[in-house]
Amino acid sequence: SLIIAAAPKKGYPSGKSAMIRDGYLYTAGHSKRDGAGFPLSFARVKTCDIENPGSYEYLDGQGRWTGDFRECAYFFNDVSGECSLSYNSCDRVYDVFYARVFTGETLHVTFRDFSSINSMKSRVIYSPPLPREGGMWAYSAKEIFSEGCRTFLIYIDPDKYQPVLLELER
Repeated sequence: SLIIAAAPKKGYPSGKSAMIRDGYLYTAGHSKRDGAGFPLSFARVKTCDIENPGSYEYLDGQGRWTGDFRECAYFFNDVSGECSLSYNSCDRVYDVFYARVFTGETLHVTFRDFSSINSMKSRVIYSPPLPREGGMWAYSAKEIFSEGCRTFLIYIDPDKYQPVLLELER
């Protein structure tokens, strides 16, 4: 079945990335209520309630799920373009991959459960070549495929306007 992850209301986190786990649809996306930075926010909804905007929950700053959007927290204040959120069954962790704004570096965040996400730090797993003078940095790093302990992701090279494939060594 096809699931479209859209923000239930304007200004709410959109589904730049979505995954289903334990009966929930989880989304990661940009959410800027105050215009500061380039953060991600996380939302979840039971898959049976996806069409009910009142059923969505948002991750707060303490890593708890709340139905109050005003408590929705910002994470990783340097996210450019699209990202990915997934669960890696080999390591039994959640993975977030994204491109850092203004550098194009591909970053990886890993955490065991959402309650610990606030203490997690991004680590650089790939630094792209410097852009040509006046060029853009790489953007939109995200996982595209995972099998066992192998994870593949892409970032967009703006000079070629093509995805570049990376493999994460775990």
